[in-house]
Amino acid sequence: MAVTVSNPEIEKPNIQKTVSPEEFYECLIHEAPYIPGDDGQPCDASQIEWLNPTLVREGQDFFQRNWFSLFLAANGALIYGFSFKTLTSVLLRTGGFGLGDSFKSMVRHIETGLHISKWYETDILDTSSAGFKDIQLVRRMHTRALACCQTTPLNLITDAPNKPEKLALMEAIRKDLDLCTDMTTAPKHVLTYHPDLYFSQFDMAMTQFGFFSVALLFPESLGLDKKGLEGFIHLWAVFGRKLGIEDRFNIALYSNQDLNLKILFNLGLPSLRDMDLTIMHLQQTYIDGMSSLMLYS
Repeated sequence: MAVTVSNPEIEKPNIQKTVSPEEFYECLIHEAPYIPGDDGQPCDASQIEWLNPTLVREGQDFFQRNWFSLFLAANGALIYGFSFKTLTSVLLRTGGFGLGDSFKSMVRHIETGLHISKWYETDILDTSSAGFKDIQLVRRMHTRALACCQTTPLNLITDAPNKPEKLALMEAIRKDLDLCTDMTTAPKHVLTYHPDLYFSQFDMAMTQFGFFSVALLFPESLGLDKKGLEGFIHLWAVFGRKLGIEDRFNIALYSNQDLNLKILFNLGLPSLRDMDLTIMHLQQTYIDGMSSLMLYS
C-alpha cells in the first residue's frame, strides 16, 4: 500500500479552535438535516486545504494493523445504526434488504465493505487510483438513491418471525435505556422515518460517525493499537469530504471524546430507545446474514 505524499510538510490546521463542540453539535442537529448530503461536485486532494497526507498514510496503516477489531466495531455500529430512522428510511426506500431478507442484507453490506476496502488500500489522493474512482462511483450511487427516496413509498414491517419475542426484547431494551436516556435531548426531526429532506448532510455525517466512533470511544475494549488512531480519524475526515460532507458537518474534523459521547447519549441512545419492529427485524436480519457468512466462509 502506497500513498502519494505531495507535500509532507502540510499540517492540518486546528479548525476546532474556531468552533466549539457545542456549536458544532447545534449545527449538526439543527442545520445539517435540511441540507442535501452531496453537492455533486468532485473533490480532489488539492481542494482539501486541511488535508495532511502523512496522517492519511498513518490512518491506512492503522487500519491494516487493526482491521479485525475495526471490522467488529463497524458491524456493531451498523446494528446500532439501524435505529436512526432517517438513515433506515433511506435504506428501505432504496432496496437491497428485501424488507428483512438475510441474504440480500448480507450481500448489500459485503458490497459496501468491498467499496471501502479500496479506500483503505489504495492512494485516494491520486485521481487515477481505484480508491478515488470508487468514491466517485459511490457518490453517483448516492445521487440515484436520493432520486429513489423521493419517489418510492416507505413500507414498514408490521409482522415478522418471532414477533412476540422481538416485542418483548424491545420492551426490555426500553426499560434499560430509561435509566440512562433523556428522550428530550433528541429533536423529533431526527427520530422520524419522514424527515423534511431525505439523504441529508445529517444522514451522511451520522453514517461517517459509525465508521470511526466506536474505535475512538472504546479503543481498549476493541484491543486496538492506538498508534495511528489520530490518522484513522483524519482519514475518515478526508473520506467524508470526498463523499460530499461539508466541513462544518464533518464530525471527524471536530471529533473528541466529549463530542462523540454527546452524540451517543443525545442522539444514539434515544434513537435506540425509540426503535420499533422494523428496526428490530432489520437488525436481526443482518445478524442472521452475517452469521451465515461466518459459518460457511
